[in-house]
Amino acid sequence: MDEEITTKAQLKTSKRKTAAIIIGFIGILFIVGGVSYYIGASTIKDSLQKPSPALSALLTPQLLSSNDTPPTLTPILTGKLSGTPTPLPKSLILPAERALDGFQSSKENGNSSAEIKVGSDKSAVYRGLVSFSLTGVPTGVNLLEARLRLYQAKVINNPYQTGINIKVDHLQYGDSIDSSDYGIPAFLSGFATISSDNRKEWKEVAVTSQVNDDIANTRSLSQFRLHFSKELRGEDETGEFAFFESSENFLSTGNTPQLIIKYY
Repeated sequence: MDEEITTKAQLKTSKRKTAAIIIGFIGILFIVGGVSYYIGASTIKDSLQKPSPALSALLTPQLLSSNDTPPTLTPILTGKLSGTPTPLPKSLILPAERALDGFQSSKENGNSSAEIKVGSDKSAVYRGLVSFSLTGVPTGVNLLEARLRLYQAKVINNPYQTGINIKVDHLQYGDSIDSSDYGIPAFLSGFATISSDNRKEWKEVAVTSQVNDDIANTRSLSQFRLHFSKELRGEDETGEFAFFESSENFLSTGNTPQLIIKYY
C-alpha cells in the first residue's frame, strides 16, 4: 500500500515536470517570435524613414554650391527665357526701272522701251539689260538673299544649242542705255546661268553677293546684263533669240522683272 502511494506521487511529480518543460518551451518560442517581430518591424520602419542613398538622391532636393555644374535643364530654360529672339526675315520685291531695261547690240543699235532680247541674227549680236533701284531697301539691313527673276516669254529658232545657255554679268551702266553698254566692262562677267532651255517660264538666279556689293558701295542701282555663253551671228535674218518680259510689259505677259530681297 505504501509502495502504491509512492508510485502515484512519483507519477504526478513526473507529469508536473513534463508540463513545466512544455510550458517553458512554448514561452521561449513566444519570446523568440516577439523579438524577431520587433527587429523586423524596426528594420522596415528604418527603411521607410531612411531610404537608400540612391533613392535619397532622387527624393532629396540638391543644393548647388558656386562650383557645382547646374543640371542640364537649367541652361535650356535660361536660354529660352533670357535669350534674344532671332528676328523674322522680311521680303521685298523690287520692280525693274522703266527705260533702264531692254537691249543693246554689237551694231550699236538698241531699245530701252521694248523687250529684253538676247541672241543674234545675220547682222548683229544682242545683249539684254535690266536695272533695279535700291532706294527702297532700308538702310543698315542684313541682306540674307537676293534673286533676279525674269520671265522668258518667247524663243525664236533654237538659241539653246548643246552647251549654250544665258549668262549674267554684274555691272553699272548708269541712268540711261546707250551703245556703249553692250561692251562696257563688268564688275563680274558670267557669274551665273539664268536660263538653259526654251521653256516659257520664270527664270531666276541668286544675286546676293552682287546686291550686297552694290549696297556696300552705296550704289543706287543694281544692274545686270544677259548674253549667251557662245555668241555667234545667225545664218539668216530671223536669227536665234530668247525674249524676256520688260518693265514696260512689252510682250503683254504681266510678268515684269523682279529683284526679290530677303533681309532682317
